Amino acid sequence: DGIRPFCLSRGLGDVYKRQRHPLTDIKFFNRFTCRNDLMHCMDHHGVYGVIFGSVCIYLIYNDGHPSLGATQPARLDTINHRLTAFYEENPGITSRLDQLTMKMLLPAGPADYAALGGPTGKAANTRQAMPVLKELADRHLTDDGNIDHVAMHQLIKHTLDVHRLTYSSGVFFTQDELEAFDQATKGIGKYMQLLRMRAKKAKQLLWHITNKTHYMQHFPQEARLISPRVVQCYIEESYIGKMAALWSSSKKQTDHTKIRSSTPHC
Repeated sequence: DGIRPFCLSRGLGDVYKRQRHPLTDIKFFNRFTCRNDLMHCMDHHGVYGVIFGSVCIYLIYNDGHPSLGATQPARLDTINHRLTAFYEENPGITSRLDQLTMKMLLPAGPADYAALGGPTGKAANTRQAMPVLKELADRHLTDDGNIDHVAMHQLIKHTLDVHRLTYSSGVFFTQDELEAFDQATKGIGKYMQLLRMRAKKAKQLLWHITNKTHYMQHFPQEARLISPRVVQCYIEESYIGKMAALWSSSKKQTDHTKIRSSTPHC
């Protein structure tokens, strides 16, 4: 049928009828060979985006304490004001979100789950915007008698701990970093599930528990071998853009010497 016997394109039901890839038979193949990718799991339309979108939509729909505004558009304006102030206070952030819109926070519409998305919601600017959630929580999620407010504070804390440990550690985590990373990762799973349960009762499509929410729970185990940061595919993704730019700059040239001189050498 033109498909390699070990190809996965036919779905799981058909995979089991097919030959295993020969590389799986080598003695060095193990659970660390095929790793979960940090960038795609967390940054790019991943867990960070679900958390960011859910916090914002929660505040827009339910308001905060103290209030962000009398209407939903006013609350969105307040969130954008906080985001702008955050960027002004952190000039080192180079990848920034545009002003948020309801379409960016509900990319599939109000009948689907909240998540940061849209054409300008990319991996790097999503990750670098996550600390603004603490600013929003400290200002507007202050009702200690509201379980949602308390749980969101805990979720944001664990999320920022994962972010901090991932980008402050070396190639190999210390034992203390591994323990803190494990605790923070489990905290994200715990409070995501609690908030999803409460949102379901309130009939709100927040805190979507996706496959990536499960995948990210494996990062602490993988970090015992090497930091997930140093094996994520940001570099490869960037190289795709460089190759596209190279093609665009050379496609109209006929001088092969110029083309060769602009080609990077490995």
